[in-house]
Amino acid sequence: MIERVAFDGAVIELEDGLTVFVGANGSGKSEALRVVADAARNTVQHPPAPVVSANNPPLIPWSLIPDSIGDDLMFIFPHIRGVERVRRVEGLGWDLILVDGDGGLAPIHDGSAVRLALGALACAYSRRVCLLDGPEVGLHPAAVQRLMIRLSAIIAARKAQAVIATHSPDLLDACPWGSVRVFARGPHGLCVSRLDEHPEADRWARMIFPGEFWGTVGEDWPINAPEGAQSEGSTWR
Repeated sequence: MIERVAFDGAVIELEDGLTVFVGANGSGKSEALRVVADAARNTVQHPPAPVVSANNPPLIPWSLIPDSIGDDLMFIFPHIRGVERVRRVEGLGWDLILVDGDGGLAPIHDGSAVRLALGALACAYSRRVCLLDGPEVGLHPAAVQRLMIRLSAIIAARKAQAVIATHSPDLLDACPWGSVRVFARGPHGLCVSRLDEHPEADRWARMIFPGEFWGTVGEDWPINAPEGAQSEGSTWR
């Protein structure tokens, strides 16, 4: 496992299972994922662990993927009633065909939301370190949460590690509070804090989900609040 990485003057602690990066555009989340990828190449993973995103879908190593991935897809996308593996016409390995609710057959097209979810699942099944940048792209909010339920279960069962960069509160709602790292840039550079370090996190964790909390407090509080400062009343800093 990768315990921590140093990036842009900050030390980012990683969880043994799932770690999620959130922050504004330009805060450094995607760049930090690439730093984690370099650490994976140098330590725990061969071949290299590229970051999976909409712009960088993975080549799926079907020999490492269980047949249960079809069940995963049907859980995430309720309109799918079946999944079959068929050999591609050009002979480039195996692909998947969906059976929709009307019984029709349709291939999973590159760039589709289903294909992106498939890539995220394949990454979780086949790599010791799974790196995902924006796996929520194109997904319905409920599908995002179902994807995270499946990814978390796969990572836990394999005792693997996943690091995800996201802008999705819905994705965060399916994650433990302690897994979230908030990226913020201030006058003195990058600051990375755990979401559960917010002064009011303990109180609100019993009432709302982490995505809702992050959407309310934003990313500036690690910079603005003095170390150890407590918020007053119900005012979030």
